Amino acid sequence: MSAYHLFNSLLIFQASRDITNLAKKTIFLLHRIALEEPVPPNEDEQNKNKRAAECGYEKLGEVQNIYAKLKPELEGEKYWRYQRQVSPGVQEYVEALSFAHYLEHGSLITFDAVQQTLMDPQGNQVCSTIFPITLKLSTPNG
Repeated sequence: MSAYHLFNSLLIFQASRDITNLAKKTIFLLHRIALEEPVPPNEDEQNKNKRAAECGYEKLGEVQNIYAKLKPELEGEKYWRYQRQVSPGVQEYVEALSFAHYLEHGSLITFDAVQQTLMDPQGNQVCSTIFPITLKLSTPNG
């Protein structure tokens, strides 16, 4: 392994650990707001959950910024070189995002909605390679 790849591997590993930590903190934040705080008298349970989700999305914005910085290192075939370093952070990110989405909408988040969270303001995929495997839904006839 060249010094360049070793450096990138360590950089991506640290970024993935940062993503994992931020995602876990987001999950704890969501639990604390949605499940432990009492419902204020001027608010119902659904509004409290939406408020929790908004706080979670705000925290997950930090994760999205990290992914944006990693984009050059994870484009194309490079993703597969560092997949083992990236995978734990991706899993925690999706878990936190799923929980926030559930609190807001009362349903599970779709694959496409997860992909949408990794887009820049112009609608370009920040990290199209974070989830490089597309889903193919099979039908009963094929």
